[in-house]
Amino acid sequence: MIKKVFLPAIVLVIISVCLIISSCGRKGAAGPAITFGVVGTADSLNPVFAKSFTSREVTGFIFRGLLTYDENWKLKPVLASENPSQKERTLELMGDGRLQMAILLRKNLKWADGKDLQPIDFLFTFQIASNPQWAGKRNPIYNVISQILAPGQGAITIRWKKGYFGNPAEFVALPKSIMERLVSRSSAAFENSYLNEKPVGNGPYSVVDYNKDEIVLEANPNYTLVNPQIKKITVRIFEKEEELLDKISKGEITAAEHLPFQFCKNLKESNQNFVVHFTEGSRLWCAAINLNDPVMKDKRVRQALFYAIDRETMAKEIYKGEGIAAESWLPEQHPAFSPVLKGERKSAAEIQNILKEAGWKVGSLGALEKNGKHLVISIWYSKSDPFSKKIAEFLRESWASLNVDLSLEGKDEGFLLNACKRRDFPQVAIYTYEITPWMRVSNIFSKAHIPAEKNRWKGENITGWKNEDNEALCRELDNTFDEEPAKALLEKQQKIFAEELPFFPLFFELESSVCKQNLYGWKPRGFGEITWNCEEWEWK
Repeated sequence: MIKKVFLPAIVLVIISVCLIISSCGRKGAAGPAITFGVVGTADSLNPVFAKSFTSREVTGFIFRGLLTYDENWKLKPVLASENPSQKERTLELMGDGRLQMAILLRKNLKWADGKDLQPIDFLFTFQIASNPQWAGKRNPIYNVISQILAPGQGAITIRWKKGYFGNPAEFVALPKSIMERLVSRSSAAFENSYLNEKPVGNGPYSVVDYNKDEIVLEANPNYTLVNPQIKKITVRIFEKEEELLDKISKGEITAAEHLPFQFCKNLKESNQNFVVHFTEGSRLWCAAINLNDPVMKDKRVRQALFYAIDRETMAKEIYKGEGIAAESWLPEQHPAFSPVLKGERKSAAEIQNILKEAGWKVGSLGALEKNGKHLVISIWYSKSDPFSKKIAEFLRESWASLNVDLSLEGKDEGFLLNACKRRDFPQVAIYTYEITPWMRVSNIFSKAHIPAEKNRWKGENITGWKNEDNEALCRELDNTFDEEPAKALLEKQQKIFAEELPFFPLFFELESSVCKQNLYGWKPRGFGEITWNCEEWEWK
């Protein structure tokens, strides 16, 4: 009798356990909590005031904007029903040069408290964020928007300031129904509210516990876009980077980004529990050329020097086998990337022939001469930046066989940047450009953006490059925002750049991040915050 009573019960227990295991293993099943590690201070979780990287990282769990960029740098709609488009006349330049963006919201968007998200929330947020009293505290995105309109049901119109198109992913809303009461009371009530630590957001997660060392978030049941697969996320905040790295090594952190390269390299080689990601970042290391120098004005000289650089070896040596040579001034993940510089190396004989065509020949003393003058190249670098010095030394080694008089000079960082802006460096300076998906090409390539006294030395065309074909493309690109036509124009521009070489792209700085092996959906972009798609993270 005992067997008859207990045997079915045992079978039922076994079946139940098997069903639970099966359910946990299915794609989409809610997995265990994760611990996300960051270094710094969360100054505010109110996106108006979130300026520190840590704050922006955490608000990425709590808020969603109208649009975002994915891991391939493509603009994609989030709260917006679709991307704005020139073709559909939802993106256009106004007569005064301002860019106007019309957005139609998705239906059934909710705040975490269950109330409807409406266009008036965006209008309200901009009105309070643009208040001059918060000019030094607010997110910089609010400085480049001139106007927000709510013209109709579910519609928003954003007008950017003249000549500017910011990152639309950074512009998010606050719930007017809650925050309006605080603003009406006083600015101090708004700025110091507990809602800046436990905000009511519209994203996949909500804050359930907050302190300076740890923020606990749980899936927002009113997030209507995607059902978050991870139900609980604990954000551990560390004052010192060493503390975070120690916790990662001990397996106490599930995922983290913006980590030291060498630590991640060691982790990749020694710890099988983590997946290490090395992603081309937005910072391009290059050799800037002073085109005011009479020798460097000749593009044949620039071509010869560029062809002599083994950029692949340089990137591999600096990043211990993980680096990738830049094949354009755009990174590989950019939709318009074209490998115009791929394999652009030539033999010593070919390089000497190019220099001969430019009038440079080996003289009696074994040095390159033209009209009785030696070919002299001085390379300036930042003496406080180890990357800058390594690059300068590598260039010297690359060009030593060309019979060129070479010198290296380390400069203070501030002095070097100022010299680059004023083109007060001799022939070559080690420089970095910040390349983002929303940047205007004319900023670094148009003659209108050559730093000069009349524009107070502003602009990023520090080499002084002037090319009429490039100018025409820059003008078109400044007025073209749809992906396909912009892509076609950028491909043409990259070909002109590869021929002219106003600066030498070397490699993009690697962004290093880690996550546990069974965490899927981790998609570094090389810029911004990894939390852009946290609702897609899941355990498998």
